[in-house]
Amino acid sequence: MRCSWAENGKQSMIDFHDHEWGKPQHDDQRLFELLSLMTFQAGLQWQLILDRRSVLKRVFNDFDVSSVAAMTEREIEEMIQVEHMIANRRKIRAVIHNAQVLEHLHSKGVFLNQIVWSLTSKQVVDHRWQCAEQIPSHSALSIQLARQLKNYGFTFVGPKNMYAYLETVGVINDHLISCEWR
Repeated sequence: MRCSWAENGKQSMIDFHDHEWGKPQHDDQRLFELLSLMTFQAGLQWQLILDRRSVLKRVFNDFDVSSVAAMTEREIEEMIQVEHMIANRRKIRAVIHNAQVLEHLHSKGVFLNQIVWSLTSKQVVDHRWQCAEQIPSHSALSIQLARQLKNYGFTFVGPKNMYAYLETVGVINDHLISCEWR
């Protein structure tokens, strides 16, 4: 048995649930990739993001922070023309802006891994939910992360998508008790 949200999706959703969601992530490039996917997810279905993930990885150079931070307006216009790209200029610019913020933080010795995992003293928050209806859309922890990231200068980091981000990167374990991937 899987968490109910994964059962009704395509194979990409099942694979995401089984192999990524809720697995503790510490690599900054990977954390940046998932943060960027959350930016694109705002207002869209997660299945669409997973379906377009390979395109996003390609146009954003596998989410290499320095490479993304250096992207130009010309590159933005080129990526909008890419087939199956989510052609939302605000979201594209937000990813580039966030890469610039992260690159600046890296130059000061501050990494996304430190920011995200310091919220819980490097411990996973295990909610042990019985059913999906118990899972909140945001929490004090996601509000704290959203504020902290906004203070650093990040954009598209509201409490709701930061809750989903914390679940995705494994800071919060919201796999249901009945889920075999718990």
